[in-house]
Amino acid sequence: MSKTETKLREHLNADALFSLVHSGFERIKDHRSKNIKMPKQFIPSYIHLIPTV
Repeated sequence: MSKTETKLREHLNADALFSLVHSGFERIKDHRSKNIKMPKQFIPSYIHLIPTV
């Protein structure tokens, strides 16, 4: 595992913290398959309300 260089900060607000955590997780590769079939009981009933992109 390699060390990453992180800038030390005296003050860190929530937006900066979320950005830092998000950028750290971006480096992790997603090993999951793209063609997953999910059982209907795990799909919420409000799925039709979520807009598709």
